[in-house]
Amino acid sequence: GLVTINMHLPNPVSTNGGGYKDRMNLQFIDLTNANTDTGRRWQLFLDRIAEGLNDLRLAGVTVLYRPLHEMNGDWFYWCN
Repeated sequence: GLVTINMHLPNPVSTNGGGYKDRMNLQFIDLTNANTDTGRRWQLFLDRIAEGLNDLRLAGVTVLYRPLHEMNGDWFYWCN
């Protein structure tokens, strides 16, 4: 079988995740910079996700992982 995981990742600019549509001055370049608060929060999100996906892999589960899906709309902070 195949399990699909769609994920609405929290907005890494905000300490509380912010709204899914609120861009909150997000500079996407900050996601790759571990010296920024945004980059550290983003990496923490990814680390937690990787742990869960690895648990599924070890259990023999095939996963289609869809982070940041529907990027061509305007309803999430990662769109457009």
